[in-house]
Amino acid sequence: MAVKEHPKGYRLDIQIRHYPKIRKVLRGVDEVEAKAIHDSVIAQLRSGIPKEELDFEARNGSEPLLVSEKLTVGEAFDQALRTKWRNRQSLPSYYSSLGKTTAERFGRKKRLAEVQPRDISNFVDVCLRKKDSPSTINHRLALLRNIWTYAIHHWEVPGVREIEWSYYRQRNARYNRSREITPEEEKTILSLLKGFHNKGAQQMANLVQLALWTGLRQGELLGLEVRDFERDYSRLRISRSTGSKTTKTGQTRYIPVRGPAWEMVDELAVEARETRRVRLFHELNKDRVKALWRKVRKTMNLESDPGFVFHALRHTSATRLARRGASTRHVQEWLGHADIKTTQRYTHLASNDLDNLADLIQQAPA
Repeated sequence: MAVKEHPKGYRLDIQIRHYPKIRKVLRGVDEVEAKAIHDSVIAQLRSGIPKEELDFEARNGSEPLLVSEKLTVGEAFDQALRTKWRNRQSLPSYYSSLGKTTAERFGRKKRLAEVQPRDISNFVDVCLRKKDSPSTINHRLALLRNIWTYAIHHWEVPGVREIEWSYYRQRNARYNRSREITPEEEKTILSLLKGFHNKGAQQMANLVQLALWTGLRQGELLGLEVRDFERDYSRLRISRSTGSKTTKTGQTRYIPVRGPAWEMVDELAVEARETRRVRLFHELNKDRVKALWRKVRKTMNLESDPGFVFHALRHTSATRLARRGASTRHVQEWLGHADIKTTQRYTHLASNDLDNLADLIQQAPA
């Protein structure tokens, strides 16, 4: 029984698959009230409210959860906004604006249970006519996919069919960009930055070097704070991106730093403390990084190379790890990818690696 007597009142003992386990003693309530709170907590869990924000005073929930087969796209979006997405930092800029236009284009009054695959195709066509970029269309599809997941697996709305959302994804022009920074280019980039007299150029050289050593995203590097360098453990805690309270995937991870990388980070941390700064790269921001990288491109006569971007440093780091024997799974954890398919894109094999396989297949069997 989920509601049990306890010397101090009644105890809730809730265990639902895919949801956090709840065990709490309710003081000063009778059995009827305890059962009402039990039902309210279950409703809150199913609506997506985190465990730490559950209301144990509510007797019948703040707002009823809509689970009817008549649930519309607009109602589902509003319900997700109220429950599932309410604590995301990107809520004001991403889910409110992008989600609102997504629901409107798809049709707010369209019932989820009546949606067919052709409706998804029509939605993509509308987005293309509106000149949405491939990335924007994919963001819209991801938002709809989340709503469908909530409706089917969390809210248990009857009649909603599974959709193969990946079939409708648009290929981003940057997807196959596989530019790798050569060792010679790496030396040139660092040499140029150390010779520039622009503000932040020296820190930019350190930023580039650390990006190659760690594979961190630009935002993660710029978001590093002194407290993120765990000196005794020789590692960096990656818990945020610049301008955000979380990383791109919302997960915290730890990146070991050894040898020259440790020495560099230690020097940055010491310098930041002495000048009473919070961030390791306190002289840099996105705009300054962009300007300095543009100057490097121009000096190296690579302005016409679309792949010569800062993100190529991350790709280079991943490719070097893969070539030196690191498994795809380990590289995935190192880079902080949510999907291993993304890692497989970064850790592509160079043509000369495939040439080795071609030679190997010609060998006589043992």
